[in-house]
Amino acid sequence: MTTEPAAGSEGARLSRAVRFGLAALVIGLSYPNIHCAVAITHFRDMYDGMGVQKVSRTAAFLFAHRPLFVGLSILLPLAAVVSIFTRDKVRSIYLSGFLVIAVFVQLFFTWFTLTAPLWGLIGDVAK
Repeated sequence: MTTEPAAGSEGARLSRAVRFGLAALVIGLSYPNIHCAVAITHFRDMYDGMGVQKVSRTAAFLFAHRPLFVGLSILLPLAAVVSIFTRDKVRSIYLSGFLVIAVFVQLFFTWFTLTAPLWGLIGDVAK
């Protein structure tokens, strides 16, 4: 049983500020996330054109499931916006915190998976 702070109290204002801040973080990090997810096919075409014969399993998974990553990168910020307007402030903060972690995980997974073959090519050229 949670006790909700009064509408004009310091606790209510703090709760709104935390929810807004976390949602803003999710939305801000979602821009590069959406950009990476949309660019998956461009990276695949680039690697095909450069003659990269073998990509990692994670890259193959990413190339095969592009719509999933594009959809997820769009749904995460939408969920963050919705979480601002939920009634249960505590659950909203927990949900926003989870969304921040999810956006970071997707961004790092997508970015490192897309650039790993490129770093391999750079290493081969340097030899």
